[in-house]
Amino acid sequence: MKSDLRRLATAVRTSLLHRWECLDAACLPASEALAKYLFDKGYKPKVIKGTYWIDNPDPEHSDEWDPGDFDSEDAFEEAKHHPIHFWVEAGRFLIDISADQFQPEVEDRIPAVVIGTYKEFPRYKKEAEEVWPPVKEGRFSA
Repeated sequence: MKSDLRRLATAVRTSLLHRWECLDAACLPASEALAKYLFDKGYKPKVIKGTYWIDNPDPEHSDEWDPGDFDSEDAFEEAKHHPIHFWVEAGRFLIDISADQFQPEVEDRIPAVVIGTYKEFPRYKKEAEEVWPPVKEGRFSA
């Protein structure tokens, strides 16, 4: 199953990169494209909303944030290390085809396609999920 998921995820990533310059800040549409493809191949994927732990946040990524949107200065600083991110789950595996966008801010090497368990990849923290296909549009935008 894992090798099949890796092959399918790599195919989706390659296809998207032929259309888009990169997958930076495109984790939700990339995850939705992957979930649709996996669903079409007989899997029961979920699109996951969560956070991704980064080691050295790029200050440019939070320059436009309003600290007043956070409960405290500590919460503002914490958010810099835990940006919102989207990925897919299929079976017991998390699959991320856009994680390498964080490479400049993470000390360990990030593969082009991340596939494994949360125990293997503790940088991921799941907050919400949506079974694919979605029941309604815009579910993560609220």
